[in-house]
Amino acid sequence: MTFSQTIVRSLALRFFCVYRAFLLIPAAIFLLSACTGALPEDTVNRVTEPCRLQGMEQAARCGSIQVAENPAEPLGKKIPVHFAVIPAAARIKTADPLFIFAGGPGQSAQLLAGQIGKVFNSINRKRDLVFIDQRGTGESNGLECLMPGPNTPLEDAVKVETSLKALNLCRQQLIAQGQDLRWYVTHIAVKDFDAVRARLGLEKINIWGGSYGTRVALEYTRQFPSRVRSLVLDGVAPADQILPVQMALDTDTQLNNLISVCKNDQICNKQYPNLKEKLNALLSPKGAELALTDQFTGEKRKFWIDAQSLAGVIRSPLYTPPIAAVLPHAVNRAAQGEGDPLFALGAILSSNTEENFSMGMHMAVVCAEDMPRIDENALKVLEGKFIGRAYVDQYQAMCKDWPLGQVPLEFYEPVKNDVPVLILSGGLDPVTPPRHGKQVAQWFKRVQHLIMPAGGHIVSTQPCAAKLITDFIKSAGSQVIDGSCLEKIPAPLLFSQLIREGAEP
Repeated sequence: MTFSQTIVRSLALRFFCVYRAFLLIPAAIFLLSACTGALPEDTVNRVTEPCRLQGMEQAARCGSIQVAENPAEPLGKKIPVHFAVIPAAARIKTADPLFIFAGGPGQSAQLLAGQIGKVFNSINRKRDLVFIDQRGTGESNGLECLMPGPNTPLEDAVKVETSLKALNLCRQQLIAQGQDLRWYVTHIAVKDFDAVRARLGLEKINIWGGSYGTRVALEYTRQFPSRVRSLVLDGVAPADQILPVQMALDTDTQLNNLISVCKNDQICNKQYPNLKEKLNALLSPKGAELALTDQFTGEKRKFWIDAQSLAGVIRSPLYTPPIAAVLPHAVNRAAQGEGDPLFALGAILSSNTEENFSMGMHMAVVCAEDMPRIDENALKVLEGKFIGRAYVDQYQAMCKDWPLGQVPLEFYEPVKNDVPVLILSGGLDPVTPPRHGKQVAQWFKRVQHLIMPAGGHIVSTQPCAAKLITDFIKSAGSQVIDGSCLEKIPAPLLFSQLIREGAEP
């Protein structure tokens, strides 16, 4: 989930009914282990207690450890790191569980369990599943920010400044509470994860990660290579990429692909001509005037929507190809001054993360790890792009006063390892496209990269992909995984030409 998506969500909650859809943002990760024998269940039972996770039918066991907020001051302030174990169904189980690293940055892994846990049902027959709330999220000293909601006046909901003010107030409140926001960065968080591993008495683990979670998984593998049995990366977001810049570039690529497909489709081009010009007009610096319907009053009024808000609204549907296929219609209606279809699409994908997302942790990560690396050369590549500097400007405005953690230079270096790795990419993914997976794959000796041509952001939710992941973990990468089933999954009709031509976002 990006900052722009918080804006989309606040607008969506105000204008439209709340829809539920599976979305990992901004981002999760997989690791496999070669241990044999049974997991020391007495250890698990000793350090956990029975609990229930939201959306999970299976009984769970929950626990927590206390860690130093500042690792350099082990006797200083302590914060909790909560974790949940979904015990394997089998009486005799394997000793290397699957750790799920949530995305965002800012998602709670424990609250994510109900959405993604079903993907790993077959793995859970013989392996425990472990969900850890990364420091700053969920029950691990969550850095929660109260963002604009459905009661926000319409005049304020359509403005980026409203969310910026909310985040600025949140930062002030968190600091007043005694939170030191410098210590909620990725390279410190993975030390917490390893401390949980140790508490559970585990020698090796398997890790699943998607989107930002892949950044976490890669850093864990760098720091604790001997603890990793195998690694599954779904939607790779390497640390050397500058997230706000890369988001704009990848969005531009996918929007251009969508425009090309529509232009070459006789029906689409006839119904929605000049799509590129219409998008450019909507995303011009001055913004656009759109008529929007208030779901609570039924009143339709015109509002001037700035380009930064519109950028997030237009980008959100691209995460899921079936929804993105409707985007030409929504853009065409918006060009005519009717904003309801466009914001309805934004509502579908932007309303499901409000319950398990920590914007305070999100900002702590992005402000420290990404924004300091933006220079004029990075900004030059955004010239002439649909979204341009919209995301960069948003984050710069907020990060200006955010306390920054120190990130070691090696954090941005490629992770080189002989651990077995399975990389999954969606061919239509607008945020973590296949080329990012290819970039990371070249540094591993034992790696398979499978692409679902018709896939969007996060491939693991496909039944076919879930089986491939299960087979990969079972064999610890010793067998070649046949990913042909991913290629057989059909794309929405509008994207069929893009798939046939082999275009890659």
